Amino acid sequence: MDLRYTLRLGFVLSATLLLSACGGKLFQIPYNTEPEEPEPTAIKVGLELGGANKFFKKWLDVEQIDISGMARLENGDFFLIHDSKDTNEEHFRPRLGVLSIDPILRVSTYRELRLRDRDWEKLGGLSNDLEAVCRLPLVRNEFLLLESSYYQGRYGRIFHIRLKQHGKTWKAKLLGSVALPKPRHDESPYNFEGMACIQGARNNVEVVLGDRGEGKLRSRLFWNTLDLKKHRFLRGDRFKVLEYGIRAPVWETLGEKNVRHISDLYIDKLGRMWIASSYEGGDGDFGPFASVVYMAGYASPGHILPVDWNPDPVFQVKIGGIKIEALGDPISPDCLLSVGTDDEGFGGQFGEVFCKDPDVKVYNETLPTN
Repeated sequence: MDLRYTLRLGFVLSATLLLSACGGKLFQIPYNTEPEEPEPTAIKVGLELGGANKFFKKWLDVEQIDISGMARLENGDFFLIHDSKDTNEEHFRPRLGVLSIDPILRVSTYRELRLRDRDWEKLGGLSNDLEAVCRLPLVRNEFLLLESSYYQGRYGRIFHIRLKQHGKTWKAKLLGSVALPKPRHDESPYNFEGMACIQGARNNVEVVLGDRGEGKLRSRLFWNTLDLKKHRFLRGDRFKVLEYGIRAPVWETLGEKNVRHISDLYIDKLGRMWIASSYEGGDGDFGPFASVVYMAGYASPGHILPVDWNPDPVFQVKIGGIKIEALGDPISPDCLLSVGTDDEGFGGQFGEVFCKDPDVKVYNETLPTN
């Protein structure tokens, strides 16, 4: 049975958002600087824990569900995943869903996509803690879904799924799954939060996974080539790994405590890789929360490394009060990214970041491209 929530769009257009690329232009918001400090080439703002979200164009609250990953469908809807666990308590919680947004009528509708238990059983059982989704660029409405890790010798899978539209509703079909390579004896356990797909051929895809890290434990970037027909990895039973750890910018103000350096990663249509990082203070259920989203590099298909990494990002936004766990294509033409949140006891939110402010001076600089 579909779980359906009709949600009112809450435009908070007073949010002054940092940055956007619209028509190739870079929109930059000046900030107060010391007199001797040169004019900045990137946005810098203070981190506002629990304060007003000046840099987040909020569309709606999703009170009943959290959002742990999302991808845009061809009709403009968003395919959402949720981190429900394989327990008796969470057996019937949503795992997959579609969010439809009508910006003219200012309403949105969420519909759960429920798969039969026997469909899950064919692939090893119900999903557990789905944390990331990526669209296969060369295949229509097909996606990969990622479980966060192995748990007690189970789970740790990537699911291959196809969505098909019937009228105004969507149906989902599981096409297969593959077990994640297990960490070496000298590696810390995996705990994945993000995934991107770099597809050079219809049946093969380079899967790039982001391990979340925590505090002083840096995140890691892993990859392997997945055969979509046979559902097996082509580079053996081990991941390739970036040689250095990943540390999200700006968290030094918090001493990096309670920080996940990767809470999602996403490659946009121009090949730019974006990473979200999150801070979760207090008891974990009610915050305070904060997030950073930054441009981390570019996809480089066919190279030794699948991404051309930038360890010192220039384009970044820092937002207080929300925990971003999902990145995707924007809705608005004046924004770069849509974001989804998992704010624990507060539910979830959907919005956009890196958006143009019409009252901001436009600088004749271009956003980097390949």
